[in-house]
Amino acid sequence: MLTTTTIGVTIPSFKEQYGEGRPVDIVLDGTQDFLDKGLEGVTPTSVSIEANGNFAITFNLGIQIIVDPLGYPELGREIFLSLQLKGKLFVADEKHDNRTLVFLPKSMSMPHFKVKNGQGDEEFMEQMLVQSMVGFQLDNIKKKFKPEIIPLKNFD
Repeated sequence: MLTTTTIGVTIPSFKEQYGEGRPVDIVLDGTQDFLDKGLEGVTPTSVSIEANGNFAITFNLGIQIIVDPLGYPELGREIFLSLQLKGKLFVADEKHDNRTLVFLPKSMSMPHFKVKNGQGDEEFMEQMLVQSMVGFQLDNIKKKFKPEIIPLKNFD
């Protein structure tokens, strides 16, 4: 069960504010209207591929953390984030029978991130803490990037 104690591992001030072991619900919202509340002017979730094969995948997500401190639920935090994956897509050996589609990821980042408390005020310390943790994990993921090679068949 998700509680203030489990969230407190990542965001200690959350546990201090609401106490130990209080039940928590998570609501995910990807609508642009919700995201505009926290990330004004953020581009919508999208996939773009340029003529030279460079691509960018942007994924936006809003998260509401609902906590039940005293028997009635209340909004504890709103989190707004964007994740972006960039890379290159190309066909190798396109003039031969062993053509392959190569998907080459190059970078992964979190260009936008914001945490607001239940009153709508930014929680700067929480933002910095979570952003550094996520940045560290994204760096670890980048180290594991390898080209994905997909054989293309000739259907003549």
